[in-house]
Amino acid sequence: MKKVVMALFAILAFASCKKETPESQQGQRDLIPQGTEMKLDLSAELNKEDASFKEDASPRSLDHKFVGNTVVTELTAGAKVPVHTYIYNGDDQVYAQTLQWVVKDDGKTLLCREKITLGKAIDPAKQTILRAYIVDGTKTSDGIEIPAHDLSKVKLYDENASFNINVPYQMFSLLQIGRGGSLHNLELPKPTKQFLPMGTLVRVRLRNELNQPVTVSKIQTIGLEWIPVASSKVQAGWGLKFDAERQKRSQLNETTPREYVIEGGPISLSPGQTYSKVLLFWSNPLTGGGDDAQINIMPNEAVATPYYTSTGTYYNTDYVLQEEGGKVYGTQSALRIRDGLLRRVTLKLCPFPDPLSLLSEYALNSNGSDFLHDANDPAVGYFNGRDLISTLPTGRAPKTYPSGNGAKWHVPTWNEMSAIFPFEAYLDPRGGAGLSGPYNHTQRVRVGNYYAVVANSYAPYDGGKEIYSLTFGSLKETAYVRTKPDGSIESNLVGGAAMELRDDKRYAYYAKYDDAKQVYVVKSKYVGVDPTIKDAVDVKAKIDWTTPGLTTRTIPMYGWKESATSSPKVGQHTVKFLVNDTSPNNSVEPEDIEGPTPMVKYEIQDFMIVPMGKYTGRALTGPLGFGWIPISSTGRYPVFLVKSF
Repeated sequence: MKKVVMALFAILAFASCKKETPESQQGQRDLIPQGTEMKLDLSAELNKEDASFKEDASPRSLDHKFVGNTVVTELTAGAKVPVHTYIYNGDDQVYAQTLQWVVKDDGKTLLCREKITLGKAIDPAKQTILRAYIVDGTKTSDGIEIPAHDLSKVKLYDENASFNINVPYQMFSLLQIGRGGSLHNLELPKPTKQFLPMGTLVRVRLRNELNQPVTVSKIQTIGLEWIPVASSKVQAGWGLKFDAERQKRSQLNETTPREYVIEGGPISLSPGQTYSKVLLFWSNPLTGGGDDAQINIMPNEAVATPYYTSTGTYYNTDYVLQEEGGKVYGTQSALRIRDGLLRRVTLKLCPFPDPLSLLSEYALNSNGSDFLHDANDPAVGYFNGRDLISTLPTGRAPKTYPSGNGAKWHVPTWNEMSAIFPFEAYLDPRGGAGLSGPYNHTQRVRVGNYYAVVANSYAPYDGGKEIYSLTFGSLKETAYVRTKPDGSIESNLVGGAAMELRDDKRYAYYAKYDDAKQVYVVKSKYVGVDPTIKDAVDVKAKIDWTTPGLTTRTIPMYGWKESATSSPKVGQHTVKFLVNDTSPNNSVEPEDIEGPTPMVKYEIQDFMIVPMGKYTGRALTGPLGFGWIPISSTGRYPVFLVKSF
């Protein structure tokens, strides 16, 4: 196999060439019997100019090479490329062989001119379809078996050196029966005749953002697999095989960390250094494509401060809210849900901040131009979900403010609020002497680019007027994914995030509601791996919350407004915060928008608010409640911001 250097999101577009394929003619209508010798006359062109695929990249399962931050393509003239070639007539497979396609002198076109013998008859009244695959593996009558990956180690690649990783490509195309017994591809539009890569190729860089140097010999994965745990099979008539048992096994292993030795390690990373070489994984999309997986860098040295591994930019910079015809729509890149992406991930060793310290001390003012001066400032701003379109800062477009100390700020999501208030911020409106506790469960949280399911313990006292919490702990002892008697899977994990494996990020919280002032006073304290603090009861009994210097925020009960012109509902022991979460209108089909970056557009139905204080109607997913508000609502709500980093 000759070395091939692949282009950004390389596409092999099958095209009929008038000089090299028969001209369009009326093909025969009689049955072509089994054993008939026919001529394949096909060409495949490497299209480097297709602007639709310049945002992401994926190479074929041949030798290829990174140049800078892209993948450049050159096919060597005269090289032969093995292509697993299957021909179907209706539901019948009439041909299945591996053929050598030859690269033309132009370095961008592959030709297949072979005489074949039909294994079954062709009925011209039925569609004849070519299904072709470029993949290293063992061809069988119904597909190609892909060898299993080495599950004990990962290899570092120099971006300027050639490498080989087995990424399968597939192409489905109608064939025309030509006069004289030939089969050739139809004159279809170019986008319909192309080889597309399957699965996800993940290119990983390693970076150290800690204040100390580290060496690294291993990486660790947790969550739905990035690296296949077994062989995959490309089915001739369909593509990658959906293996229900393998997916179930992957789910059951979701709580099992897997470690991989870095070949040639250990590597050394100084503070602020990005390592020059990269790691490469190919992930089968049928087991999640790595979307819910976490890769952790494992320093060999003890780290003096709490830290985490960031898997890149959390905030989807392609996600945009827009208003059109009185309705609100969200758009985001469609490349994230398509096969064949090259995911560029930079794993960063990062300090883990105090989540409460990221919350602004005061809410935004009435015109959203700055923060309030203090908790007693009456110029409180109240905002509607539509203000997320342009007025309010988002993770995609954070803003600075005159009183913001030079930091950039954005409206938090519900997961970010769950990290800042990891307790049930709810007062029993009937009063009472307190509730039993502590409550120990799992909680999904977001702190910057840290996204995980963590152990959480909280205990309310005095009808909820005092609350103690311990969070960001390890789930190693309490997480479960198991099979129920009916064969289905049950778990106490919250989907979409990997589980926390260490206790070094643990923070304790104390919240007290002041009835007279109608404010929550919230404090946090880092406890890390302190063995004497096991749950929220210990947080109450063993921490002096009067100690000066603790991170503290005061949350007034600003209420909310029913409209822009109505008076705020202050004095009702309640506040409802606007957060940056929306839900789609599932009764309206999303719209695909093609272009330089293909997008998906969907109608927004609701936006989210987070209530605190004496409220009764709330949905619970973990301790922090939330509510969905129709996008047509005129209601307006206060906004606290969080720092972007």
